[in-house]
Amino acid sequence: MAMFFSQIDDFSGENVPKREGKFRVPALIALLAVAVRWAHVVSLALNDPAFTHPFMDMRWHVEWARAIAVGAWKPEPFFRAPLYPFFMGALFAVFGPNSLLAIRLTQGVLGALGCVVIWALGDRLGGRKTGIVSGLIAALYGPLIYFDSDFLIPVLYLPLAGLSLLLLISAVKAAQERRSSALKWSAAGLAAGLAATAIPNILVFIPGVLVWVLLEIPDWKRRAATFAIWVAFFSIPVGTVTVYNAELGGGFVPVASQGGINFWIGNNPHADGKTAMAPAHFGEFSNVNSAYQDSVRVNSKLEAERRLGRVLRDDQVSSYWFGQAFRFIRNEPRRWLKLMLYKTYFLINGYELPSNRDIYSVRKFSPVLKILMWSKPLLFPFGLIFPLALAGMVLAAKNPSSDRATHRLLFIYVLIYGASVIEFFVTSRHRLPIVPPLIPYAAFTLTSVSERIADIRRRGIHMSCKTAAALLLFFAGFFLSNTKYFGIQKVPERENYMNMGFVYVAEKRYDEALKEFRAALEEDPLLDRAIFNIGVTYLLMGRFDEAQHAFMDTLRINPQFVDAWIHMANAYFEQGKLDEAEETYRKALSLNPNSPLAHYNLAQLLKRKGDKDGYLRELLAANRSDPGFAPADVDLAYLLIQQGRYGEARALLEKAIVIIPDNPDIKALLEIISKKQ
Repeated sequence: MAMFFSQIDDFSGENVPKREGKFRVPALIALLAVAVRWAHVVSLALNDPAFTHPFMDMRWHVEWARAIAVGAWKPEPFFRAPLYPFFMGALFAVFGPNSLLAIRLTQGVLGALGCVVIWALGDRLGGRKTGIVSGLIAALYGPLIYFDSDFLIPVLYLPLAGLSLLLLISAVKAAQERRSSALKWSAAGLAAGLAATAIPNILVFIPGVLVWVLLEIPDWKRRAATFAIWVAFFSIPVGTVTVYNAELGGGFVPVASQGGINFWIGNNPHADGKTAMAPAHFGEFSNVNSAYQDSVRVNSKLEAERRLGRVLRDDQVSSYWFGQAFRFIRNEPRRWLKLMLYKTYFLINGYELPSNRDIYSVRKFSPVLKILMWSKPLLFPFGLIFPLALAGMVLAAKNPSSDRATHRLLFIYVLIYGASVIEFFVTSRHRLPIVPPLIPYAAFTLTSVSERIADIRRRGIHMSCKTAAALLLFFAGFFLSNTKYFGIQKVPERENYMNMGFVYVAEKRYDEALKEFRAALEEDPLLDRAIFNIGVTYLLMGRFDEAQHAFMDTLRINPQFVDAWIHMANAYFEQGKLDEAEETYRKALSLNPNSPLAHYNLAQLLKRKGDKDGYLRELLAANRSDPGFAPADVDLAYLLIQQGRYGEARALLEKAIVIIPDNPDIKALLEIISKKQ
């Protein structure tokens, strides 16, 4: 180990001119991080069927960003923090609406910059060796690599949050030395404020910054002035988004209104602390041909309004669910404390709890992840990084080779942000923001061990109280991070099976789709959605009898399943049984008069029957039921083109292409409009 670090000394440029060596290490760390991330992305592009078919939160971000890029996004109060979709929208505007590969590669570069920030934090905490090891760990940290390649918020939040911490450290150093620091405090506040518009959890860090400023700056006036500057610039992006939400009728919503429902998800009588389960409500299922609807957002609003019997603003929906969660806490404090214990364990355990997609399932598509992330025999990498970081926190305290201000800030951030995650629910992606400050601590332990080994060789074995405490914490953390208590790895797989089934359907790999849906059904034999999706797959394969049997089985479990009635009608339609199909479509509409799919498919049936008036009537009904339903937009655009109303037709097509960007009819109609105008 000592020999290894002596080689790093030479590699880092100790014997070259200072300015030349200054950027060599971070540049090489960035190159390594980019190479690993791009290798992972290329592997996914070649092997992962979901690469071009994002689902759940990823799909929402992609569609939102595409709408922004083409000017088809309809402003509304934010349910989720907006910075990442707007960032993606800018990339779509540059690379085009189908540029998922280019965006993933760009995010790889952004993730590499985040690794450089972690290198800098390590360098601040423990010097050059700690910085180098921090950068190497970050570059090769499996979950960071995974999230840097997916369409989720951490890829943007982590560099911003890390940069804000780095700027705070630089600002307090300047303040301690009584140098001008207003610009640094301003930049630190602005970076943190932007991070808050990506993930609002950082809002709870404001008191932590105040405590840290009180600890590090002795002069009261300077304390007040510097903290006021930081808060003022922090408030610029946060306040802008909050005012925007109020102006659009959402009420007082700081950044995003999902806080209340997320708090309820993690604090209710049925919560397990690790599963994001929306409140039950018989809403509509999302259609692949329509704008994606987040089930959490839709169900939380519909269910709150049903219970209260009135229409609610976004802030009122959030307040309602906060109230429900606090009622549970008041009424069942012991049960809640037990739940909090579980969530604390989930936070520090090395298992990467899934959210939207099981990370471990992606390993089969990526040799990079297969090497850098595993669950047996060690829950690597978090199961090793966390205990090393615990030891590092002890070793860094009052250590002459560590920076006190950096140590205190990183410790406060980990403590407060970790607590904010536990207050809601724990998954891999929600825990990820505490990883960047943990890595420098882990690196500090490794470099300290190297130095300690060299010291033992010189002076013999001697263990201080601090070293003994660090070892004790390491072994305790290692045990907690690599055990399997409280059912941590018993995570329902059915949604992962369902999502991959949708992906295989989109790829027209129907046999593989059936396998996934059946796997979901094995886990939950009464999962009506799985039976329904089996029926849809049979329908696409032209196996109409099997499809109808599946739809009948679905309806026996849930007679109100509107989409099952619609697809039963589709099976009749494909077999030319038009009267039976029309009767079944109308049955679906009797259950839900606002089903865009039922109206649209009935329109196609009436068109085949020669009923032009009925066709137009149902087409317009489909559009009224869901203005984001792309097939209806395309058909209406075709009719508008025939009438010479090219501007209206273009508006509909530009909205539709956000949902179905590869549709050749849309591109052909847009070309016709371009020639006519």
